[in-house]
Amino acid sequence: MNYIELRQLQNLDYGLVCPVHVPDPIENIAQCHVCLRKGGITREHVPPQGAFNKERRTWDRLHVRGNDARIVRTPIAAGHYVRTLCHECNTVRCKPYAEEYSRFVQSLREKPAILASDGLYLVTVAQNKLFLAKQIATMILASEPMVFARRERALRQFVLNPLRMICPRFRVLAFLVVKDDAAGTVNRWHGRADLFSRGYDFAGGEISSYPFGFVYTVKIGSSYKPRELTDITNWFTGGTLEPERFGVHWTGVGSISDAVGHKRRRAQVDWVTG
Repeated sequence: MNYIELRQLQNLDYGLVCPVHVPDPIENIAQCHVCLRKGGITREHVPPQGAFNKERRTWDRLHVRGNDARIVRTPIAAGHYVRTLCHECNTVRCKPYAEEYSRFVQSLREKPAILASDGLYLVTVAQNKLFLAKQIATMILASEPMVFARRERALRQFVLNPLRMICPRFRVLAFLVVKDDAAGTVNRWHGRADLFSRGYDFAGGEISSYPFGFVYTVKIGSSYKPRELTDITNWFTGGTLEPERFGVHWTGVGSISDAVGHKRRRAQVDWVTG
């Protein structure tokens, strides 16, 4: 897959989403993706640093330079990171959400889930589901290009106001991630519109790493087995007290590397960088 092919994918019309995203130079402006203030941008871990063990892990990242696309091995401590949030949003406004999400992920690591009769794992979420949703929204905004942040004003306001609830314009589907070097994917919004085979149409993104992951999507094909993913979109309106039933996967929708025929050996960051 080369730069021209990626541009052709980007030009497909999905309305809400941008398919495979190729950054433009104008996006290099240092502006916070949550509050839109310029300057003071800091490093943000995706997922939060507290949600990971301290050992280093290797990720495969898709790089595009000129007409070439290649997979680069990247050793990273405590997850992947971006520079898209200002210091105040990163360390003050969103800190309670990150801490709640970290407690949730740590609880999944420490307490074995109960296998239910339907083959899914029953998980009691003791944390504030609204705050978990706000951290999910923060990670999406931090990972997406600035054009997405500007467009999704309601999502930014949802993060900025601790009490605010919304019904997002996309679904959030969650799952448990197996403990394996090849498990986990981080990618921004892209589309596959049956480009490879029937049922693999997809418009959305994924942020996953052991032990928890989620897909945010407006369209997901049957070949991704969406019935095995748990819809947690109601967390954005506070959720319920009922336990959640999660399936277990390496990744929710696969990766670009998988789609173009590369064997998956490590967790993958499907971000196009130039």
